[in-house]
Amino acid sequence: MKEKIIGKNYLRGRLGGPFGGAYHQEHSKPVMEALKKWLEEQINEHKIEENSGLGGPINYMLNHWQRLTQFLHREGAPIDNNICERILKRAILHRKNSLFFKTQNGANVGDIFLSLIHTTELHQENLDLLH
Repeated sequence: MKEKIIGKNYLRGRLGGPFGGAYHQEHSKPVMEALKKWLEEQINEHKIEENSGLGGPINYMLNHWQRLTQFLHREGAPIDNNICERILKRAILHRKNSLFFKTQNGANVGDIFLSLIHTTELHQENLDLLH
């Protein structure tokens, strides 16, 4: 049951729109409070060892709870950081690929094209215009 609620709220958060403050206060906050209570029970009642493979992530969540639940308090706050991760992944891939440029000028041109492509994608423009 809770998995369905979490999935539904995650999808709404990913779709954007007016699913911030009030929506998440009503729908997501009770689920997150129940999750926090469960996490604290696991550690406090020694159901899970703090230094175990599962205890580490639970402690991480509890230690960063305020930051992990910002979407409950800020209108329009993203429910995840997938956009940032995609940006970093592209930059890392470009760094790896740039090892094979033969000249500094070629590397500079590659940087310009990466910047253009990424900017058009962020603004949801049609990349076919670049051809």
